[in-house]
Amino acid sequence: KAIFGAGSDLQIYHDALNSRIQDVGTGNLKIQGTNVTIENSNSSELMIGATDGGAVSLSYAGSTKLATTSGGVAVTGEVDFGAWTVVESGGVLYFKHSGTNKMKLDSSGNLTVTGNVTAYGTV
Repeated sequence: KAIFGAGSDLQIYHDALNSRIQDVGTGNLKIQGTNVTIENSNSSELMIGATDGGAVSLSYAGSTKLATTSGGVAVTGEVDFGAWTVVESGGVLYFKHSGTNKMKLDSSGNLTVTGNVTAYGTV
C-alpha cells in the first residue's frame, strides 16, 4: 500500500479483489494533464479521452460514441431511452419504439409517421 499525505489522505493499493486509488482527505482528487486518457489494461482500447482545450470522448469497445464539440455534443449510433431509440442514418432521423420505426424525418423536412396523428392548431 502506498500512502501519501500527513493524514494518509491518498492511498494506492490492491485489496483482495480490486486495485484502488482512494482519496480520503479534504478537497478534490485531481488528475491533470494536457491529454488525459483512460484505457483498457493492455492499452488497446480508449475508454475515456480528454484533450486540453478540446473534446472529451466516451468510447464503447474502442469506438467513440459520445464526444463534446465546440457547439455541443456529437453522438455516434443510437440514443437509447428505454423502449424508445433515436438514430440518424444517411441524413434521416429515425424514432423507434421497441426496435420498430415509428417516425422518420428526412433532410428535406419530410415527416413520415406510422399510426395515427393528432394535430392541434395549424399543420
